[in-house]
Amino acid sequence: MRGKCLVVGGYVLLGHGGVGLVIPAGDLYIDVIIGFETSGTPGLHVILEDTDLRRFLVSWPIGDCGTVDKEIRYVCAATVAYYGWWRLDLGVPLKIHIRTASCGTRGKLGIGTSAIVTVAVVRALSQAVGPKLTEKEICIVSHRAILLAQGGGSGYDAYAVVYQRPLIYKQSLKYLREMATNETGGTRSRAYAAQPGCRFVTLDRRLQYTLLKPWEFDTLSTSTTKRLGKLPSGYQDLPGFTRLRKATRRLLCLLAGSLGPEKHVEVSRRIRRYREAQREFGQQTGINIEPLEISPHLDRLSSLPGVLGAYCVGAGGYDAFLCLSVRDVSDLDALAAEYRFLDLF
Repeated sequence: MRGKCLVVGGYVLLGHGGVGLVIPAGDLYIDVIIGFETSGTPGLHVILEDTDLRRFLVSWPIGDCGTVDKEIRYVCAATVAYYGWWRLDLGVPLKIHIRTASCGTRGKLGIGTSAIVTVAVVRALSQAVGPKLTEKEICIVSHRAILLAQGGGSGYDAYAVVYQRPLIYKQSLKYLREMATNETGGTRSRAYAAQPGCRFVTLDRRLQYTLLKPWEFDTLSTSTTKRLGKLPSGYQDLPGFTRLRKATRRLLCLLAGSLGPEKHVEVSRRIRRYREAQREFGQQTGINIEPLEISPHLDRLSSLPGVLGAYCVGAGGYDAFLCLSVRDVSDLDALAAEYRFLDLF
């Protein structure tokens, strides 16, 4: 199962009915084993196995999961959302065993591990205990679980993990309101009807999308997500937001089409405009999607042979940034001493 990377767009845009281009990122293998016990303490028994075996017992119904391990929190939330969705209460001990193993990644790069765990648990519950969920219903339940665990989110990460394909995600404000007011329940038919639009795209394989993060910023706070969530009302009326929204759509439309050599100059130009719009938005709101310390890295990468451009993705900040290059022309492997990186596509 693969994670996600919002390569064009941003949380601030999706939160107001915008669009984003999402590419599955990285490989993460997850085994989810659901079991019931005839005896023992009723509740949810979650076992996470990675390098060490860790055991947690969480009471049912689950209250505040905020004090437990991050991955456990998402498992708890996924279970609550699933049973809240179907109004089920088994009243018996439920044991969930999670085994994860990464493959092909060079360190975590903000590629949506929490979304992978959430979707995997919801899907496993659906298959093991029923009722069976459709892919669209898995998206809704997983999004509700993510809201329970972290208090916010547009839902695009759950959709990207469920469908495992590059897609354009068009936010629905009606859907966001439904999720915000009915995280653990609500009317299934309303949430189903208000789902955001998803359009699958076929990206040009002549280009290579690489996610990078400088080693020097490895321990820094990952992104500006929390600060973006505190933007004052009315910021969407600022000229900087309007420009950022237009630059987002233009770059998205360009990347979703054929990108032969004749389009390379235009791609570079659109990426520059996208970065300029991000900076203008930062000047008007005080929140820099592209931090000043990151700009020299992006400028340097953009000047390398075969590289069409580089820019901050998602909520920006120190999470990671994207480098778009011509396949088999650029030599990014030579930068391994300076960056952690992962080929997305």
